[in-house]
Amino acid sequence: MQATHRIISSTHQKLISPLIFNKKTYSKVASEAQVAGGHKATINSPRTSEEAKQHSREVLDKEFNGGNVPGANNNYDKNPDNVARGLKATVNNPRVSNEAKKNAKERLNQM
Repeated sequence: MQATHRIISSTHQKLISPLIFNKKTYSKVASEAQVAGGHKATINSPRTSEEAKQHSREVLDKEFNGGNVPGANNNYDKNPDNVARGLKATVNNPRVSNEAKKNAKERLNQM
């Protein structure tokens, strides 16, 4: 089994760009789930060529056990402040359904 995280190369659709944090440049590291998810999206997109889809199928089969990898949420703990901000944004977004707003309010109350 490969490591939980790995740096994305140009062969993996250039998904990752440098991040600026505290005046230092860091390379973002993608989880296996994120890389596999990108290949799954390629396979299911009507806008990608059959050649690109075949390449993604091969990568999933060879490197990611057919795409069966642990989810991205299993790889790290989420920052509770960021989660709360996202839930508050959901509650105040006029384009979000009332059901989603209710769910977000309940989750905020549980925090």
